[in-house]
Amino acid sequence: KVTDTPKRSRRDFGLDCDEHSTESRCCRYPLTVDFEAFGWDWIIAPKRYKANYCSGECEFVFLQKYPHTHLVHQANPR
Repeated sequence: KVTDTPKRSRRDFGLDCDEHSTESRCCRYPLTVDFEAFGWDWIIAPKRYKANYCSGECEFVFLQKYPHTHLVHQANPR
C-alpha cells in the first residue's frame, strides 16, 4: 500500500534584517558583491552576487555556514 506523506519543508530558523535593524540576535543581512564595481572585468558571470552575512549573537555553526561573515566583520567592525 502506498501512502502520500507530506513533503518536508526547510526550517526557517534565521532572521532576515536590514541596515536599520536594532536586533541583537543573529540576523542575516543583505550584502551584494558587484564585481564590475571592483573592476574585476575578468569575471564573466555573475556580474553581481548576493553574499549576505550574519551579525549579532551568532552561534559558531553560522560562521561555519557563512565563512565570509568573518571577512565582513574584519572590514566593518561596528
